[in-house]
Amino acid sequence: MDNSKPKINSEDIKKELKAAELEGREANFSGKILPPISFSNRIIKTDLNFEDTKIEGDFYLIESVLRKNLNLKRAEIKGNLYLAKNEIFGDLIIEKAKITGWINLVGTKIIHSLKCTESKITGFVSFSKTVIGRDINCNRIEVQNLKNQTGLHIKGDIHLREAKIGGSVNFEEGKVEGGVDCQEATIEGSLNIRNIEVKESIILKDSQIKGEKIIEGVKGEIIS
Repeated sequence: MDNSKPKINSEDIKKELKAAELEGREANFSGKILPPISFSNRIIKTDLNFEDTKIEGDFYLIESVLRKNLNLKRAEIKGNLYLAKNEIFGDLIIEKAKITGWINLVGTKIIHSLKCTESKITGFVSFSKTVIGRDINCNRIEVQNLKNQTGLHIKGDIHLREAKIGGSVNFEEGKVEGGVDCQEATIEGSLNIRNIEVKESIILKDSQIKGEKIIEGVKGEIIS
């Protein structure tokens, strides 16, 4: 157990969120050990700050509206990050996070940017059918295959299939044990893929990239 971080329970999370909304400040869980988290069908009016937290299970946010930012910078999640069919009016920040499970944002709309720089994920990453108002930044991301004792094997893929990106998409100096699927994605800005290692392939088939397309120093097959 990490004795350097205070541990709180589900009731503490509810109290902090309620107090933050009443006082007009962010809900601050930074630096704490938390139980598995699940929000569904909620309207959350304040920033959620999970920076430097350790979450002992899955983090679920489903079919909800978050009026401001969701910050998971340097969070350690011992499970999956499932953020499906939400509307987030600020940034989604998953920088330098460590996630022992998959990330799935399917059907979520983010008004500002998605930031995943230097995160390490054991499992797949899905941004499929998301709408991102500004940029996606995944520089120095590491996505590994997931294998467990029951024989479950999940490839370490990144999916942007049918995503709509209002800005640019950046992948630099990352490592992906599966492939990168950008089929039918629409990118209003540039696509920047440089110096990344992909064990399978990068699929750009039927994608629309309206800005500059820069692909340099890639280890892996490009299918366009």
